Amino acid sequence: MHDLRSEIDQTLTVAGTMANVSPGQALQLAGQAEMLADSIEYHAGLARALYAQAAAHSALNDMPKAAEVVRQALHLAYEHGLWPLWFDTLDLAAGIAYDLEDYEAAIDAWLSSMERGYEHDAMLAVLRGYVGLSKVFFMYGDVPTKRALLEKARALLPAVGDGEVAFGLYINLAADACHRSDYAQALEELAAAEAMLPELGYCQYEHELYYYRGHVLRRQGQLAAAMRQLERGLALNASRSNLWGTTVNLIELGETCLDLGQLHAAQYYLNSVGDAPSLYLRMQVHGALARVNAALGRTDREFGHWQQHFALAEQLASFGAQPQVDEVRRKALAERMRSVEKRLQP
Repeated sequence: MHDLRSEIDQTLTVAGTMANVSPGQALQLAGQAEMLADSIEYHAGLARALYAQAAAHSALNDMPKAAEVVRQALHLAYEHGLWPLWFDTLDLAAGIAYDLEDYEAAIDAWLSSMERGYEHDAMLAVLRGYVGLSKVFFMYGDVPTKRALLEKARALLPAVGDGEVAFGLYINLAADACHRSDYAQALEELAAAEAMLPELGYCQYEHELYYYRGHVLRRQGQLAAAMRQLERGLALNASRSNLWGTTVNLIELGETCLDLGQLHAAQYYLNSVGDAPSLYLRMQVHGALARVNAALGRTDREFGHWQQHFALAEQLASFGAQPQVDEVRRKALAERMRSVEKRLQP
Protein backbone atom coordinates (compact mmCIF):
# COMPACT_ATOMS: atom_id res chain seq x y z
CA MET A 1 0.00 0.00 0.00
CA HIS A 2 1.34 3.43 -0.97
CA ASP A 3 2.37 5.52 2.06
CA LEU A 4 1.07 8.94 1.02
CA ARG A 5 2.11 10.62 4.27
CA SER A 6 5.71 9.50 3.74
CA GLU A 7 5.62 10.90 0.20
CA ILE A 8 4.28 14.22 1.50
CA ASP A 9 6.92 14.40 4.24
CA GLN A 10 9.76 13.66 1.83
CA THR A 11 8.47 16.18 -0.70
CA LEU A 12 8.33 18.84 2.00
CA THR A 13 11.86 18.02 3.18
CA VAL A 14 13.07 18.75 -0.35
CA ALA A 15 10.90 21.89 -0.56
CA GLY A 16 12.36 23.15 2.72
CA THR A 17 15.91 22.60 1.47
CA MET A 18 15.13 24.41 -1.80
CA ALA A 19 13.23 27.35 -0.27
CA ASN A 20 16.26 29.67 -0.17
CA VAL A 21 18.13 28.15 -3.12
CA SER A 22 15.35 27.78 -5.67
CA PRO A 23 12.18 29.27 -4.19
CA GLY A 24 10.18 28.81 -7.38
CA GLN A 25 10.80 25.06 -7.31
CA ALA A 26 10.09 24.99 -3.57
CA LEU A 27 6.70 26.63 -4.17
CA GLN A 28 5.83 24.03 -6.78
CA LEU A 29 6.78 21.11 -4.51
CA ALA A 30 5.05 22.59 -1.47
CA GLY A 31 1.94 23.26 -3.52
CA GLN A 32 1.82 19.60 -4.60
CA ALA A 33 2.31 18.48 -1.00
CA GLU A 34 -0.43 20.86 0.18
CA MET A 35 -2.98 19.34 -2.22
CA LEU A 36 -2.05 15.79 -1.22
CA ALA A 37 -2.11 16.60 2.51
CA ASP A 38 -5.48 18.32 2.17
CA SER A 39 -6.93 15.32 0.31
CA ILE A 40 -6.20 12.98 3.23
CA GLU A 41 -6.66 15.59 6.02
CA TYR A 42 -3.00 15.28 7.04
CA HIS A 43 -2.85 18.40 9.18
CA ALA A 44 0.87 18.27 10.00
CA GLY A 45 1.71 17.93 6.30
CA LEU A 46 -0.64 20.76 5.39
CA ALA A 47 0.89 23.09 8.00
CA ARG A 48 4.42 22.20 6.86
CA ALA A 49 3.44 22.83 3.22
CA LEU A 50 2.16 26.31 4.10
CA TYR A 51 5.30 27.00 6.12
CA ALA A 52 7.51 26.01 3.15
CA GLN A 53 5.49 28.24 0.84
CA ALA A 54 5.79 31.20 3.21
CA ALA A 55 9.56 30.68 3.42
CA ALA A 56 9.83 30.54 -0.38
CA HIS A 57 7.72 33.70 -0.84
CA SER A 58 9.98 35.40 1.71
CA ALA A 59 13.08 34.28 -0.23
CA LEU A 60 11.52 35.82 -3.35
CA ASN A 61 11.05 39.07 -1.37
CA ASP A 62 7.27 38.84 -1.83
CA MET A 63 6.67 39.76 1.79
CA PRO A 64 2.92 40.55 1.60
CA LYS A 65 2.24 37.08 0.15
CA ALA A 66 4.64 35.50 2.65
CA ALA A 67 2.77 37.24 5.51
CA GLU A 68 -0.58 35.97 4.22
CA VAL A 69 0.58 32.35 3.93
CA VAL A 70 2.52 32.29 7.19
CA ARG A 71 -0.61 33.38 9.08
CA GLN A 72 -2.43 30.32 7.72
CA ALA A 73 0.47 28.05 8.67
CA LEU A 74 0.66 29.54 12.16
CA HIS A 75 -3.07 29.07 12.77
CA LEU A 76 -3.01 25.45 11.60
CA ALA A 77 0.08 24.52 13.65
CA TYR A 78 -1.46 26.10 16.78
CA GLU A 79 -4.88 24.49 16.23
CA HIS A 80 -3.37 21.01 16.06
CA GLY A 81 -0.73 21.48 18.76
CA LEU A 82 2.23 21.08 16.42
CA TRP A 83 4.51 22.99 18.76
CA PRO A 84 7.96 22.54 17.16
CA LEU A 85 6.50 23.62 13.81
CA TRP A 86 4.53 26.41 15.50
CA PHE A 87 7.74 27.84 16.98
CA ASP A 88 9.49 27.66 13.60
CA THR A 89 6.52 29.34 11.93
CA LEU A 90 6.27 32.00 14.61
CA ASP A 91 9.90 32.97 14.07
CA LEU A 92 9.37 33.09 10.31
CA ALA A 93 6.26 35.26 10.81
CA ALA A 94 8.22 37.62 13.06
CA GLY A 95 11.01 37.93 10.50
CA ILE A 96 8.53 38.67 7.72
CA ALA A 97 6.79 41.33 9.83
CA TYR A 98 10.19 42.85 10.64
CA ASP A 99 11.08 43.01 6.93
CA LEU A 100 7.71 44.70 6.30
CA GLU A 101 8.67 47.22 9.04
CA ASP A 102 5.64 46.09 11.06
CA TYR A 103 7.68 46.16 14.25
CA GLU A 104 4.70 45.83 16.59
CA ALA A 105 3.72 42.51 14.98
CA ALA A 106 7.35 41.33 15.05
CA ILE A 107 7.63 42.25 18.73
CA ASP A 108 4.41 40.38 19.60
CA ALA A 109 5.64 37.28 17.78
CA TRP A 110 9.11 37.23 19.34
CA LEU A 111 7.73 37.91 22.83
CA SER A 112 5.25 35.08 22.29
CA SER A 113 8.17 32.87 21.23
CA MET A 114 9.88 33.60 24.53
CA GLU A 115 6.73 33.16 26.60
CA ARG A 116 5.61 29.89 25.02
CA GLY A 117 9.22 28.74 24.86
CA TYR A 118 9.50 28.92 28.63
CA GLU A 119 6.13 27.15 29.02
CA HIS A 120 7.14 24.27 26.72
CA ASP A 121 10.79 24.14 27.87
CA ALA A 122 11.76 25.05 24.29
CA MET A 123 14.92 27.08 24.85
CA LEU A 124 15.54 27.37 21.12
CA ALA A 125 12.35 29.42 20.86
CA VAL A 126 13.49 31.62 23.74
CA LEU A 127 16.86 32.15 22.08
CA ARG A 128 15.15 33.12 18.82
CA GLY A 129 13.03 35.60 20.75
CA TYR A 130 16.08 37.27 22.26
CA VAL A 131 17.85 37.49 18.88
CA GLY A 132 14.75 38.85 17.14
CA LEU A 133 14.05 41.46 19.79
CA SER A 134 17.70 42.54 19.70
CA LYS A 135 17.08 43.62 16.09
CA VAL A 136 14.10 45.72 17.16
CA PHE A 137 16.07 47.46 19.92
CA PHE A 138 18.79 48.16 17.35
CA MET A 139 16.18 49.78 15.10
CA TYR A 140 15.07 51.89 18.06
CA GLY A 141 18.66 53.01 18.57
CA ASP A 142 19.18 51.16 21.87
CA VAL A 143 22.48 49.42 21.15
CA PRO A 144 23.34 48.48 24.78
CA THR A 145 20.05 46.60 25.19
CA LYS A 146 20.56 44.91 21.83
CA ARG A 147 23.97 43.70 23.00
CA ALA A 148 22.57 42.52 26.35
CA LEU A 149 19.88 40.48 24.60
CA LEU A 150 22.44 38.81 22.33
CA GLU A 151 24.47 37.84 25.40
CA LYS A 152 21.34 36.39 27.02
CA ALA A 153 20.86 34.36 23.86
CA ARG A 154 24.49 33.22 24.04
CA ALA A 155 23.91 31.99 27.61
CA LEU A 156 21.22 29.65 26.26
CA LEU A 157 23.56 27.93 23.79
CA PRO A 158 24.42 25.01 26.13
CA ALA A 159 20.70 24.21 26.37
CA VAL A 160 20.21 24.52 22.62
CA GLY A 161 23.35 22.95 21.18
CA ASP A 162 24.82 23.42 17.74
CA GLY A 163 22.55 24.16 14.83
CA GLU A 164 21.67 26.79 12.26
CA VAL A 165 20.11 29.10 14.87
CA ALA A 166 23.30 28.97 16.96
CA PHE A 167 25.33 29.72 13.81
CA GLY A 168 23.07 32.71 13.14
CA LEU A 169 23.57 33.94 16.71
CA TYR A 170 27.36 33.97 16.27
CA ILE A 171 26.87 35.98 13.06
CA ASN A 172 24.71 38.48 14.95
CA LEU A 173 27.35 38.72 17.68
CA ALA A 174 30.01 39.33 15.02
CA ALA A 175 27.88 42.04 13.41
CA ASP A 176 27.48 43.71 16.81
CA ALA A 177 31.25 43.61 17.32
CA CYS A 178 31.72 45.17 13.86
CA HIS A 179 29.36 48.02 14.78
CA ARG A 180 31.62 48.68 17.78
CA SER A 181 34.76 48.37 15.60
CA ASP A 182 35.88 45.52 17.87
CA TYR A 183 37.31 43.51 14.98
CA ALA A 184 39.23 41.01 17.13
CA GLN A 185 35.96 40.03 18.84
CA ALA A 186 34.18 39.88 15.49
CA LEU A 187 36.75 37.43 14.13
CA GLU A 188 36.39 35.25 17.25
CA GLU A 189 32.62 35.07 16.78
CA LEU A 190 33.04 34.25 13.09
CA ALA A 191 35.55 31.51 13.90
CA ALA A 192 33.04 29.98 16.33
CA ALA A 193 30.42 30.02 13.58
CA GLU A 194 32.79 28.52 11.00
CA ALA A 195 33.68 25.64 13.32
CA MET A 196 30.04 24.54 13.18
CA LEU A 197 29.82 24.31 9.38
CA PRO A 198 31.09 20.72 8.91
CA GLU A 199 28.18 19.40 10.99
CA LEU A 200 25.52 21.67 9.53
CA GLY A 201 25.56 20.73 5.87
CA TYR A 202 23.56 23.43 4.10
CA CYS A 203 23.36 26.64 6.12
CA GLN A 204 21.39 29.60 4.82
CA TYR A 205 23.53 32.05 6.80
CA GLU A 206 26.93 30.80 5.59
CA HIS A 207 27.38 33.66 3.11
CA GLU A 208 27.22 36.14 6.02
CA LEU A 209 30.29 34.52 7.56
CA TYR A 210 32.40 35.48 4.52
CA TYR A 211 30.77 38.88 4.14
CA TYR A 212 31.54 39.94 7.71
CA ARG A 213 35.05 38.48 7.60
CA GLY A 214 35.68 40.43 4.40
CA HIS A 215 34.23 43.52 6.08
CA VAL A 216 36.68 43.13 8.99
CA LEU A 217 39.72 42.32 6.84
CA ARG A 218 39.14 45.37 4.67
CA ARG A 219 39.11 47.61 7.73
CA GLN A 220 42.31 45.95 8.94
CA GLY A 221 43.96 46.82 5.63
CA GLN A 222 44.11 43.22 4.39
CA LEU A 223 42.49 44.03 1.07
CA ALA A 224 43.48 40.95 -0.95
CA ALA A 225 42.28 38.64 1.82
CA ALA A 226 39.07 40.67 2.09
CA MET A 227 38.45 40.22 -1.64
CA ARG A 228 38.76 36.44 -1.35
CA GLN A 229 36.20 36.31 1.46
CA LEU A 230 33.78 38.64 -0.30
CA GLU A 231 34.05 36.73 -3.57
CA ARG A 232 33.22 33.53 -1.72
CA GLY A 233 30.21 35.16 -0.08
CA LEU A 234 28.99 36.45 -3.45
CA ALA A 235 29.39 33.00 -5.03
CA LEU A 236 27.20 31.48 -2.30
CA ASN A 237 24.57 34.15 -2.87
CA ALA A 238 24.56 33.40 -6.58
CA SER A 239 22.90 30.07 -5.83
CA ARG A 240 20.12 31.45 -3.65
CA SER A 241 17.55 34.22 -3.50
CA ASN A 242 18.94 36.76 -1.07
CA LEU A 243 18.68 40.32 -2.33
CA TRP A 244 20.01 41.89 0.86
CA GLY A 245 23.02 39.55 1.05
CA THR A 246 23.92 40.03 -2.59
CA THR A 247 23.58 43.82 -2.30
CA VAL A 248 25.82 44.30 0.74
CA ASN A 249 28.39 41.92 -0.75
CA LEU A 250 28.53 43.84 -4.03
CA ILE A 251 28.86 47.16 -2.19
CA GLU A 252 31.71 45.85 -0.03
CA LEU A 253 33.42 44.36 -3.10
CA GLY A 254 33.10 47.68 -4.91
CA GLU A 255 34.54 49.63 -2.00
CA THR A 256 37.37 47.11 -1.57
CA CYS A 257 38.27 47.45 -5.26
CA LEU A 258 38.19 51.24 -4.82
CA ASP A 259 40.66 50.90 -1.92
CA LEU A 260 42.86 48.72 -4.17
CA GLY A 261 42.74 51.30 -6.95
CA GLN A 262 40.88 48.87 -9.23
CA LEU A 263 38.46 51.57 -10.31
CA HIS A 264 36.76 49.86 -13.24
CA ALA A 265 36.18 46.69 -11.20
CA ALA A 266 34.73 48.84 -8.41
CA GLN A 267 32.39 50.48 -10.89
CA TYR A 268 31.23 47.14 -12.29
CA TYR A 269 30.46 45.72 -8.86
CA LEU A 270 28.55 48.81 -7.74
CA ASN A 271 26.61 49.08 -11.00
CA SER A 272 25.62 45.42 -10.57
CA VAL A 273 23.63 46.22 -7.43
CA GLY A 274 20.47 47.20 -9.32
CA ASP A 275 17.56 48.17 -7.07
CA ALA A 276 18.94 47.93 -3.54
CA PRO A 277 16.39 46.70 -0.97
CA SER A 278 16.61 49.76 1.32
CA LEU A 279 17.14 53.51 1.17
CA TYR A 280 20.28 53.21 3.27
CA LEU A 281 21.88 50.73 0.87
CA ARG A 282 20.92 52.82 -2.17
CA MET A 283 22.53 55.81 -0.46
CA GLN A 284 25.70 53.76 0.11
CA VAL A 285 25.85 52.73 -3.55
CA HIS A 286 25.60 56.31 -4.82
CA GLY A 287 28.22 57.52 -2.34
CA ALA A 288 30.63 54.80 -3.42
CA LEU A 289 29.98 55.46 -7.13
CA ALA A 290 30.60 59.16 -6.53
CA ARG A 291 34.02 58.35 -5.05
CA VAL A 292 34.83 55.97 -7.93
CA ASN A 293 33.94 58.58 -10.55
CA ALA A 294 35.95 61.21 -8.68
CA ALA A 295 38.98 58.91 -8.84
CA LEU A 296 38.34 58.36 -12.57
CA GLY A 297 38.12 62.11 -13.15
CA ARG A 298 34.47 61.94 -14.26
CA THR A 299 33.29 64.92 -12.28
CA ASP A 300 29.90 65.17 -14.01
CA ARG A 301 29.00 61.62 -12.97
CA GLU A 302 30.48 62.20 -9.52
CA PHE A 303 28.20 65.20 -9.03
CA GLY A 304 25.12 63.24 -10.15
CA HIS A 305 25.80 60.42 -7.70
CA TRP A 306 26.41 62.83 -4.83
CA GLN A 307 23.08 64.50 -5.63
CA GLN A 308 21.27 61.17 -5.37
CA HIS A 309 23.26 60.21 -2.27
CA PHE A 310 22.26 63.36 -0.38
CA ALA A 311 18.64 63.19 -1.60
CA LEU A 312 18.38 59.69 -0.12
CA ALA A 313 20.06 60.91 3.07
CA GLU A 314 17.36 63.57 3.40
CA GLN A 315 14.65 60.93 2.96
CA LEU A 316 16.23 58.82 5.69
CA ALA A 317 16.48 61.82 7.99
CA SER A 318 12.78 62.61 7.45
CA PHE A 319 11.86 59.09 8.60
CA GLY A 320 13.71 59.74 11.86
CA ALA A 321 12.18 63.18 12.42
CA GLN A 322 10.17 61.98 15.44
CA PRO A 323 12.70 60.16 17.64
CA GLN A 324 10.39 60.55 20.64
CA VAL A 325 8.05 58.01 19.03
CA ASP A 326 10.78 55.36 18.93
CA GLU A 327 11.76 56.22 22.50
CA VAL A 328 8.19 55.66 23.72
CA ARG A 329 8.03 52.35 21.86
CA ARG A 330 11.46 51.32 23.12
CA LYS A 331 10.44 51.91 26.74
CA ALA A 332 7.16 50.06 26.26
CA LEU A 333 8.98 47.10 24.71
CA ALA A 334 11.55 47.05 27.53
CA GLU A 335 8.75 46.96 30.09
CA ARG A 336 6.96 44.13 28.25
CA MET A 337 10.20 42.14 28.13
CA ARG A 338 10.80 42.60 31.85
CA SER A 339 7.26 41.44 32.53
CA VAL A 340 7.69 38.27 30.46
CA GLU A 341 11.05 37.42 32.04
CA LYS A 342 9.82 38.12 35.57
CA ARG A 343 6.78 35.88 35.19
CA LEU A 344 8.41 33.00 33.43
CA GLN A 345 12.06 32.68 34.44
CA PRO A 346 12.74 30.62 37.57
